[in-house]
Amino acid sequence: MFVIIYALPNSPPYIYFRYVFGSVFVLYLPGSSLIELLYPKPEKLSQLERLALSIGLSLALVPLVGLILNYTPWGIRLDPIFAALSLLTIGLACGAVYRKFIIFKLKIHAAAR
Repeated sequence: MFVIIYALPNSPPYIYFRYVFGSVFVLYLPGSSLIELLYPKPEKLSQLERLALSIGLSLALVPLVGLILNYTPWGIRLDPIFAALSLLTIGLACGAVYRKFIIFKLKIHAAAR
């Protein structure tokens, strides 16, 4: 999905896909990754709560990324924002997968007793 946003041309038939995928990339994925990292058990939050918190946390994380990028030599342009949000989202998602794996391993270990 990350490549779709970046690689699509800026011409009229493709720009609408770029808007949709870019909005999901900015407004949902960073917060969703953080929510999965913080609450790895599905029974802790309902789907509606996860959606609302994902959007809210994305709206909090993306400006922080922009603020940090503002003080770097790269500045606030498409390439650094794309790279920083991609790395943030992938890093949070990797942490979430690790936490879910630990919980899964503990459940299997507890069931074996």
